[in-house]
Amino acid sequence: NFEGSINLRGSMSQQVSVGGLYGVMEGGTRSVNNSYANADIQINNTYSGESAFSIAGGLVGGIGLIEQDPTSPIFNNSYASGSINHSSTEPSNTVLLGGIAGVTTREISINNSFSHHNITDSQPGINGGVGGVIGALFGSDVRTYHNNYFDADKAGTTNCIIPLFDPIPGCTPISGQPGYFYNNTAKAPLDTWDFANI
Repeated sequence: NFEGSINLRGSMSQQVSVGGLYGVMEGGTRSVNNSYANADIQINNTYSGESAFSIAGGLVGGIGLIEQDPTSPIFNNSYASGSINHSSTEPSNTVLLGGIAGVTTREISINNSFSHHNITDSQPGINGGVGGVIGALFGSDVRTYHNNYFDADKAGTTNCIIPLFDPIPGCTPISGQPGYFYNNTAKAPLDTWDFANI
């Protein structure tokens, strides 16, 4: 678990990937269960040219971005809260922001989890945008999603994934209910969590 602030500031010409628990995940099967990140994530890129990628996610930034080895992260009964903000001196080529994960090129499974994030991009990229649960998917690996939720008002979108990509299943935006995720054991996905034995 993590609570705090993450600030990336400077001249970054290549790929930038940051997350509340993991900046990147590479290789093997990783299980993240009963976990959370309450993080204020700020990417402030002062590079004067067109940078390559800016990636951020509430729990993980990028999955399978570097190594060629199979990577299979599994997120169960976890949540991300806080804020994600991207800014840059010049428009970045691609900005991919997601409430739980920024981008994956490999397998991923997200179940019974939620995002409660303010997500803003003060210098939108030429490509990309904001997804309430995940920013972007590349490749054809198997991905599964079940019973995931996000606060659409805070995220500034009702899209579970950036609209450039095909919609994902198992994801529900919550709008007009600011207290939905607070002190709640009766509403999904919290009604599936075992609070007594965590």
